[in-house]
Amino acid sequence: MKPDPLDICVYGAGAIGGSIAARLALAGENVSVIARGPHGAAIAANGLTLVAGPERNTVRIPCFDTASPIAPQNVVVVAVKGPALPSIAAALPGLLKPDGLLVFAMNGIPWWFDQGMPVQLPDWLRALIDPDRLLERMLAPQSIVGCVVQSSNEVVMPGVVLNTTPQRNNLIMGKPDGTSDDLLERFTARLCEAGYQARLTSHIRDEIWTKTLLASSAGPVAALTGCALDRLVADPQARSVLATIMHDGTAIGRALGLQVNEDIEARLEFYRGKPVRPSMLQDFEMGRPAEVESSILVFAALASALGMDFPVTQTVAAVLRMKKQSAGAASPGT
Repeated sequence: MKPDPLDICVYGAGAIGGSIAARLALAGENVSVIARGPHGAAIAANGLTLVAGPERNTVRIPCFDTASPIAPQNVVVVAVKGPALPSIAAALPGLLKPDGLLVFAMNGIPWWFDQGMPVQLPDWLRALIDPDRLLERMLAPQSIVGCVVQSSNEVVMPGVVLNTTPQRNNLIMGKPDGTSDDLLERFTARLCEAGYQARLTSHIRDEIWTKTLLASSAGPVAALTGCALDRLVADPQARSVLATIMHDGTAIGRALGLQVNEDIEARLEFYRGKPVRPSMLQDFEMGRPAEVESSILVFAALASALGMDFPVTQTVAAVLRMKKQSAGAASPGT
């Protein structure tokens, strides 16, 4: 007998959120989404379409541009861009049932990451990731679930999400304190039924840092060059820059006490021949705020706090910060 469906809202049904929402809806869960602009209008009018390999599926799901019409949910998957998160923080608690979960399917280092770490994020960087500590104050720690997304997706037209890695769609989830509960285990099982390779971990910080190794190298270099990952990994000099940033990030993570054991060459080789366009590249091209602060600026800032000198990482971080400034979203210096 199939278990009762979960009530799930995906806040931010863009590339990642749209893919998650479509798969869960196809698997029979009660899914609603919050999406704005032409993409949200297209979902409301025509449904949400997911293209993965030869498969093309459209689901009709409730789509809203605010949280107010949505009843409390078992799970809210938060898939907005990092710069937008503080602006929606106040709406998130009201979306949850008393034991509900907030699953943050987002790139970069989250606001709670440095709790208990030997060094803390500098105040200027924390103010960008969590202005006025709003997220820390508004969101109950027991509801928070970190989620590492190993899946590449792109909104190719309003209402249509293309999964560019149909052979690799992994989700790794865990609470910051390393515990689990029945709802989180049920949600993980539902994701597996929806076609994800989903699993739980008691060391979510290790997984987030490992994921950020690639996001903090491939994303910035792709944004600065305009090249997709297949071109970057095929070019020896560009590949060397990517590998150097990832090695630097590994050293920083280990200095923080994290278990980081990424096979860097294997990770880069995975993208040979795959024209994956990192989300940071897409953001700059679309004029959206890029997640610079929670990725490579975190690496550079923590390296400085630890007294570690990594010229390549720090140079790329500085140049990318200036690129974001020139795009009209200034950040303080590193």
